[in-house]
Amino acid sequence: MVFVFGFDVPVIEILLVSTVVILITLCFLFYYIRKILFSLEQLEKHLGIHAFQQMPGERARVRLEAYIKYLQGEGKTETQIRQDLLKLGWESMVVNAVLWKLKEEERGHDISHQPHKVRRFRE
Repeated sequence: MVFVFGFDVPVIEILLVSTVVILITLCFLFYYIRKILFSLEQLEKHLGIHAFQQMPGERARVRLEAYIKYLQGEGKTETQIRQDLLKLGWESMVVNAVLWKLKEEERGHDISHQPHKVRRFRE
């Protein structure tokens, strides 16, 4: 027995109550941490991509390359990255061009001096 606030309380009850309080506190902490992480992930998806999608050409391409490298570092495949970017509204031609460029750089090819082929269509 332990003397608590003027009462004799068995030790087992104190241990049981303190364990329950600690477990409940941990559950709330994990819930709120998970909620914050989910909110940050959603914010990254909506602000991270869309914020620089509207930038002028070269700047947007550089940021898109950096974002794709980040996703590759996270372990996403090229197909998953392509699908995610298309869902976010990126044009498939832009996504494919940046993915191709990154793939060629990874292989060690210097593509900066290669002429770009531009297709023109008559309307």
